[in-house]
Amino acid sequence: MFVDKTISEEVLRIADQHPIHGRFGRSYYPKLFDNRAAVASEKAGSAIIASSGPEGIDFYGAPALIIGSDVDAIGGLIDGLPRGKVRAICASDIDLQKIGFHSSPRHSLVADLRGGETELHRGLRKSFRSLVNWGRKNIRQVFVNRDNPDQTAFGEYQDLHARVSGRQTRPQSSWDAMFQWIAQGGGELALGYMDTIGLVASTLVVDGTEASFYASGAYDRDHFDKPLSHWPVYSAMLRSADRGMKFFDFGTLPDAEAPKKERDIAHFKRGFSANVETRPEWIRQ
Repeated sequence: MFVDKTISEEVLRIADQHPIHGRFGRSYYPKLFDNRAAVASEKAGSAIIASSGPEGIDFYGAPALIIGSDVDAIGGLIDGLPRGKVRAICASDIDLQKIGFHSSPRHSLVADLRGGETELHRGLRKSFRSLVNWGRKNIRQVFVNRDNPDQTAFGEYQDLHARVSGRQTRPQSSWDAMFQWIAQGGGELALGYMDTIGLVASTLVVDGTEASFYASGAYDRDHFDKPLSHWPVYSAMLRSADRGMKFFDFGTLPDAEAPKKERDIAHFKRGFSANVETRPEWIRQ
């Protein structure tokens, strides 16, 4: 578990902008990975937020986050970590080649929420617009959040997720951490019901201080003849903007060699925004 008091408030302010390396991720991911140890180290205004395990230094499968611009100080921090492969992204635009790193491009789909609903609607794939409208008319949404911290409703989401996945995908402690985060105001779960069917859609979004992250979606495959996911995802973007978020992160886009299922999911997500952010992922063996 991370002990945030060992890191300065300014470093945490930067990390907390996005939920992955922010307060949500620092409390949630340790519950999923019991074979990794949290690492948080700071020196001369530079810091790394990471985890250490059999695969080396990263952040519970995602890249570690490096904060600061002093490359030599960053190198000293990394040299003090357990030996092994290091994968990281940087909060600022710095070059880590001088301390033995090479980079590869990392592409993420991130919608800008600051233009409001008009701009978000303009960013929809044309074929999605009628599907969003269908869902708006036919799917009734119930929200689990700070205003409605309904753990029974959250349990319905868990049940749908298990049914769609064919198994329980994570320990109960991680579900509990998700519920606690949204119940205290760090995002929300949207449950979508159809009057003649029942629960058909669930969309979970977690917030940092500036960005929302599309953390999970489960949609009833028995009713895929209907556009179950388009309105819930678009609605999640609008509601994130209403909560004051600036960006909506759909996650990292797979490369051309990824499994077809991953590429199909990415194609679906790109129907909501064409804004692909590319930043270097730094790697040192």
